[in-house]
Amino acid sequence: ACNRLESEKELAKEEQERLEKLEGLNSHETSSSKADDYDIIVRQLAFEAKATACNRLKSEKELAKEEQERLEKLELKRQRRMKGFHAVDAKPKHVSADDLGDSFTPAEDNRVLLSYPDTSVWNIMEGKLRRQRESCRSHSQDQLTIIERIKTCNNPNTTPQNKPKMETFFAILLAYFSELSTMGSEEMKLVDKLSRQLFDIAQYSPVNSAKHMQQIVKDIQERFAENRDRRGGKGMFPDLSELLNLRVVSMLFSASDFKHVVCTPAILLLSQVLAQIFAPVKEHLLRLPIGFYPHSVKVFSI
Repeated sequence: ACNRLESEKELAKEEQERLEKLEGLNSHETSSSKADDYDIIVRQLAFEAKATACNRLKSEKELAKEEQERLEKLELKRQRRMKGFHAVDAKPKHVSADDLGDSFTPAEDNRVLLSYPDTSVWNIMEGKLRRQRESCRSHSQDQLTIIERIKTCNNPNTTPQNKPKMETFFAILLAYFSELSTMGSEEMKLVDKLSRQLFDIAQYSPVNSAKHMQQIVKDIQERFAENRDRRGGKGMFPDLSELLNLRVVSMLFSASDFKHVVCTPAILLLSQVLAQIFAPVKEHLLRLPIGFYPHSVKVFSI
């Protein structure tokens, strides 16, 4: 029994020595190894929040309302400038007690230097043409800006009472779109940009837009049939304004539907035109303006 107790004491003593050695090794490792920047960052990331709260996305109606308010403020400032009321800064400017209001900056010399104009006819004509091109370009850009602001400030999504106004405005834009073909090559550049505005406005009242386009397709078909009967069964190819209107049909509505209230009559009209014109299509396309030829080819893609 004594031997047994002694052996157990020895085993306990050895176990205690082993534990002390292990503790010594661990303490030596922790004291000798220093945490670097990478370990610190990893520990910080482990306790960081995985996501932070953020503002919700604004709806389309809220974005339209903000844009409308912004344009209304710009229009109010423009009208004040036209009437001569310049904007005055509400914050008072600090004036030092030593400031006498005098400026030591020399006055600018506003005298105009004497010059003799060049009376060359070539330079005069070139200058006139350049000014005309610049005025046409700026006039077209101003038109697009005005249309964009009318569309934004009268958005029916923010004010439902504006829906009849935009339906009337859509009809006016369609009539102007048809008149672009008679205004020269500079105005023809508005076709693509104006068609985007027509598409946006058509989304405000799709049923009303479809009725307008149906009536346009019907009028084109009636004119073609009348001309065909007068010529003895052979009709004339649609003119440029009619081609523009048919092009708008494929832009505003889905031409891939099996049956559509606007696109289907337009496709039937084009089929009738191709079957009953008095000359090949190529000869009629050559009569169109050069800049419109790619657009006239696209008409038949619907």
